Amino acid sequence: MDRRSVLVSGFLLLFALLSFGCATTAQKKPDTLKLVYRSSQDQPSWISIIPEQRDYLFFVGTSSDSESFDSGKQDAVSDALAQVVAAIGISVSSFLTVEERFFAEEYTAIVSRDLLSSGRARLQDAEIIEVYHEEYERKNGSHFFRVWVLLKYSKEEIRGEQKRIDDLLKLKYGEVRRLEGEASVYLGKDKILEALVTYLNAAFLSLKLEDEGIFFDRNLQKAQEIILKMELRKTGDGQSGWVGESLPEPLSVQVLMLSDRKDVPISNVPVKFVYRIPKTKGSGFKLRVDRVTTDSQGRAVLPVKTIHEVNDSNTVEAVIDLKPFFSARLDSVPPQYEDRVKALEELLDTKRTTFIYRSDSRATKYRTAVYFLQTDLDGGLLQQPVTAPVLNEELSKRGFSVFELVLPPSLFVSESDDGILEILLRSIGEETRRILVGHVRIVDYDRISGFDTARAESIVRLYDRESDRYLGTWRIQKSGTGSSKAIARNNVLKQIGREWGEIISSTMP
Repeated sequence: MDRRSVLVSGFLLLFALLSFGCATTAQKKPDTLKLVYRSSQDQPSWISIIPEQRDYLFFVGTSSDSESFDSGKQDAVSDALAQVVAAIGISVSSFLTVEERFFAEEYTAIVSRDLLSSGRARLQDAEIIEVYHEEYERKNGSHFFRVWVLLKYSKEEIRGEQKRIDDLLKLKYGEVRRLEGEASVYLGKDKILEALVTYLNAAFLSLKLEDEGIFFDRNLQKAQEIILKMELRKTGDGQSGWVGESLPEPLSVQVLMLSDRKDVPISNVPVKFVYRIPKTKGSGFKLRVDRVTTDSQGRAVLPVKTIHEVNDSNTVEAVIDLKPFFSARLDSVPPQYEDRVKALEELLDTKRTTFIYRSDSRATKYRTAVYFLQTDLDGGLLQQPVTAPVLNEELSKRGFSVFELVLPPSLFVSESDDGILEILLRSIGEETRRILVGHVRIVDYDRISGFDTARAESIVRLYDRESDRYLGTWRIQKSGTGSSKAIARNNVLKQIGREWGEIISSTMP
C-alpha cells in the first residue's frame, strides 16, 4: 500500500475512533477546587472565540480532567484531530480489510507521536499554534490538569485531502446509493446522527457526478427532514443562585427526534452552551462557549459552577452545532446550489433554546473594610484618600455593610501583599469578615486640546477572613481630565472608585 493509501486509511480510522468518541463531556467536579497554576496570566481568548483566517481553519481541542499535563495535552490534541477529520468530511467505510486497518492504525500512531513531540509540531500542514493549561488542587489535596490546544490547518490541505479521498474511492452512482442505503439503515436503528451525517456525505459527494442535482437535492432534503424533527428539551431553567456559588442544579438539554411512534434520543450531537463571563482585564463581559456532546440518552449537561453577577435574567443559550460536519465542504458547492445550503444553515440555526436564571449576592450582609493604596506616575504614594471614600459611598448606597479604613500609606512602604494584608487585619475588629484591598496606579499623563489627562490602572482583591483566602480579583483602566494635572489625577481616582462601585456591587460573591 502506497503512502497516499496509508494516509487516507489513517484518516478513515481516525474519524471512526475519534469523531463520535472524543468530544468533551461535562464531568462532575469536586465541590471545592483551587487554581494553583496557569501557564499564562490570562486564559487565551481563542478558547472562547475561535480565530478566523482566509486560508486556514482553527480547531480548539480540550482535555478532560487529567492527572498529568502530558496526558491532558494528548487528550486535547486527540480532540482537535477529531475535529479536523470531521471537517474533512470523510465517509467512514465499513469495508476496510484487515491490512487496511493495520496501516490505518499505524498512521494514527504516527500522527499522534509527531504532533505531540516537542521537537516537531507540524505534520501535513497541521500546526499546534498554542498550548494553554491550568492546574487545580482538589479538596483532598490531589491535583489535576485541564489543557487546551489551538490547532491550525490549511484549507487548501483539507480540500486536497478531500480530492485525494474522492479519487481513491472512485466515486460513482453506486457509491452514493450505497450511502443512501446506509443512512436508511441507520434511521431504522434509531441512529439519528449517523443517518444525518451519511445523508450529508451522500449529498456533497454526489456533486462529483453527472446529473448531480438529483442526488444532491434528494439527500439534502433527507437531511433537512431529520433536522426539522429535532427538538431540544431543557431542564434546570428558572433557578436562583448566589454570586460566587454554583446553581443548585445543572442546566441540561435533551436532543430528540420527534416521530409518531416515539421520540428518539439522539446521541453524539455537539451542543454549544453560550453565556457571558467577566473579562479578565478591564470591566465588562465576554462570551464563553462550552461544547458538550449528548450522551446515550441525548442529554448534554452544563453545570454552572460559578455565578458571576447579580442579575434577574442571566441567560445561557444551548445550540445544536452540526456545522463541523459540512462547513469545510461549502467551498465546493456550485453557485446553483448555494441557496439550498443556506436554507440548511438557517434551519440548523433554529435548533436552540435559552435558559434564564436569577442571581443575587450574599455580600451585602458581610461587614467589609475598604482600603486603597494610591501611587503616582513616579511610584510615590498619594497621601489623600480619594478612591476608597468614593467606593465606600457607592457600596453603602447599594445596601452593603462597608466602612473605610483610614491608615497612613507610609505603613505599607516596601510591604508585600501578605504584609499589607496582615497590617489591615490588625486594624479591623472581629465583626469585620472581609477586606477589599485595592491599588490605583497612575500610568500616564498627557495634555489634549488644552486639558490635562491622567490614565490609571487599578486592581482590587476581596479577602474573606472566614475562609482565609481571596474570593475574587478585578482589574480596570480609566482616564480622567481636568484643567491641571492634579485635577485630572483627582478626577480619575474618583472615576475609578465609582466604576468599582458598579462592578463590585454586581459581582462580589
